[in-house]
Amino acid sequence: MNDIREASLETDSSGLPGGVLGQLLPFLLLAGGGVWLFTRWNDVPAQVPMHWDAHGHVNHYVSRTPLHVAMPLVLAALICLLVHFMARAIRSGSPRGAARKPSLRMMLAAELVIAAVCCAVVVISATNGRLFLPAMLFIFFLIMALIGTGISLFSGVRKQEPLRNPSAWHALFYSDSEDPALFVPKRSGLGYTINLGHRAAIPIVLLLLSLPLAAVIAAALTR
Repeated sequence: MNDIREASLETDSSGLPGGVLGQLLPFLLLAGGGVWLFTRWNDVPAQVPMHWDAHGHVNHYVSRTPLHVAMPLVLAALICLLVHFMARAIRSGSPRGAARKPSLRMMLAAELVIAAVCCAVVVISATNGRLFLPAMLFIFFLIMALIGTGISLFSGVRKQEPLRNPSAWHALFYSDSEDPALFVPKRSGLGYTINLGHRAAIPIVLLLLSLPLAAVIAAALTR
């Protein structure tokens, strides 16, 4: 089977889904959450509920500091920023394919849901849990909407592209230093995986691995 490397890495000149405003929307949503928190800071309790058990009872409080209360917004901003740059990398560094535009739209939808969920978490904490039930219902419907969006975006997409350079695949991993694509279609299923042979692959992998570490550090700071 012949290697497949020749493919345009650019789809069109339309940019990322939603344009500039659409790409900024998750960050504007988080900024709005920050403004809401600032305007009612005096109403935030001295001990802020931060974790609930399966029965909806608070089992962990933190002291009222901007870092503690706004931590969900900070984490959401970091995640959305990472997803945004991943979307840019996929758009400019992957071969043309039927799944690319739906994938980019799904990534933007995920950013919006992440931002909205973290804003809801801040609202729950800042109101001392009074809005716990409506906020949790809001989060539930957001997740259902995201799942529905994914089904809608990918329902008509079929994996028609031939396997890219079969000899470069090692189980689920792809590595080809001669392939200019930074991201390639997955061997099975929809979506993309990173070309580990690309010179930019290692920095991106390290960046992805740093996100869980940042979450652990953030959790430690709120104790």
